[in-house]
Amino acid sequence: MSSDILSHLAPLLTRCQNALKQKPELQSELLQLARGLTTWLEALPTAVVPAAPEHSEQPPPLPFMTPGKDFVHEFLAPVPSYAPRTTTAPLSFDSAREFIPLPLATVVSRCRVKAAAAKLVARRVAGATLAETEMDEDKIRKQAEAIPDCGLWMFDGSGIRQPKLLWDDLAGGYMVCASAAELIKNWMAQGPDLSTGQEVLLLCAEAQSMLLYAVSDLAWVNRDHEQVQLFVHIRELGKIHQIYVPRFLRREDPADPAKWADLAARLAKAIVKFSGHSVSTIAATTTIDTLTPLQTPALPADPAKVRAKALGNLRFKLRKLSEQHDAPVEEWPRMVELLELAVQAGVPPASLDLREMLVPVYDRLPTTLEAPAPVERVFRSVELHLESLKTDDDPTSNLNMDDPNIERVAELLHGREMVFIGGMRRSQHITALQHAFGLK
Repeated sequence: MSSDILSHLAPLLTRCQNALKQKPELQSELLQLARGLTTWLEALPTAVVPAAPEHSEQPPPLPFMTPGKDFVHEFLAPVPSYAPRTTTAPLSFDSAREFIPLPLATVVSRCRVKAAAAKLVARRVAGATLAETEMDEDKIRKQAEAIPDCGLWMFDGSGIRQPKLLWDDLAGGYMVCASAAELIKNWMAQGPDLSTGQEVLLLCAEAQSMLLYAVSDLAWVNRDHEQVQLFVHIRELGKIHQIYVPRFLRREDPADPAKWADLAARLAKAIVKFSGHSVSTIAATTTIDTLTPLQTPALPADPAKVRAKALGNLRFKLRKLSEQHDAPVEEWPRMVELLELAVQAGVPPASLDLREMLVPVYDRLPTTLEAPAPVERVFRSVELHLESLKTDDDPTSNLNMDDPNIERVAELLHGREMVFIGGMRRSQHITALQHAFGLK
């Protein structure tokens, strides 16, 4: 390409930049076109390029590629693709340690603060100076400091060159994730109603996918913790309640971050449906400018106080249950609620306090007692402790092995597998069944 052509190209790009600033809808359409072209190009077979000679002469720099001209970065930088990306780490969790989801209230608060931070960066990209936005940034940082582990990675100035549209989409992604977490809370407070479970989890899956790809489009960080938290909540709820979520939980099925406003409207309607009143999480907006960047989030209570109160109530409840050898079945669900609250507030499932409180009554837990995932982890910890105290006695010692019914069942099931649906999984019962019936 001759230098004459390049010298005429620079002012043309400048004019295009000025025109696009006046027409954001055209900018959005061009961005979508660029994404589509990138996906198409990546699907083409890769040609083998011969290696350049060791001492080949480097071409001179292009005349218009001079420092300080931001339009070069906006028009010539690679556009992120919705194809599977190597720059974004896969959704995998360390199997060597247990992943404990945060309370949904914390996820809501962190998403709102991060949305405000992303919106503030978008203002700076649009031309607002650091001096004009310094006070707003200080307010956002103070809000983040009041929330556990709320990292504002978007305030690292290295990403300021990314187009404003991407920052708007990121702010929208955080807001729909805040709404999704709020929706799950309201849905679970209603039962949850399993007949509407797929509708709820599908909306939330779409929200977390939008945030995943809004983060990916910026090509800055590998992942955002709020997206991972929401992903885990959705996956665990689907697993516990046997709800199939058909879309948006796989990387090959992404949600478009540019369509966050449409999803925001659908989430707002769903939240009203399950709460019975309007919420301030996010309105059915159509433009990013209607977001209030400095909304004060509904911060959760002090986790230390929540833990102390939950443990105190739990200790009182379990003491009463240990004194009542014939405690009615309806007394136990409250114990499960307090256990879940304690774990969500930060008490480790393997906590010595929880174990010492539970051991005296553990063998009296009703077999029909339903326990959510956090409580199941506590029960597993207690079982492991009880197993460590056992001797090598025959687990079937308390069974009448001469019972003809046991012998008949053993003949039918020997070497086979059994699946139990419902009830609580107790290791000593499993061992006894395996020995008595000769199960595989």
